[in-house]
Amino acid sequence: MVILKDENNIDYFNLTIDIDDDKTIKTISSFRKVPIHSELEKDLFDYVKSVNSNNLFTIKSTKFSQDYGYFKTKLGFGKKYVFHSFRNTLQNKLKQKKVEFEMINEIAGHGSDNENKITNDYTNPYELHILKEAIEKISYKT
Repeated sequence: MVILKDENNIDYFNLTIDIDDDKTIKTISSFRKVPIHSELEKDLFDYVKSVNSNNLFTIKSTKFSQDYGYFKTKLGFGKKYVFHSFRNTLQNKLKQKKVEFEMINEIAGHGSDNENKITNDYTNPYELHILKEAIEKISYKT
């Protein structure tokens, strides 16, 4: 995962997966661009500076799972919170803000449903500024 900036000055995660022996890619939609929410940018870029790289994570499934387990336990989260809890929370928050399912699926890296498969095969992904507008509908402030 790398952070890049597009021609409209939008910072985004460029999600790619380093494939190791025990990791496969489920669908082509796993490769995607996800804009960074404005409320998260400062803390994220402070973290990036601290690791001195814009390549945040090299995801190797075993090591990542161990690191995540340690991190969530340290923060006080129990066993019921798994890594995909973040994705579920994001999807639910977007749905409650009436963001279209196709857009939610694209942000989350889910493939298209069979009903819209042909249309999706012949169209481009949502433009980054449109995804940014959708993500900005939610708030991370408590």
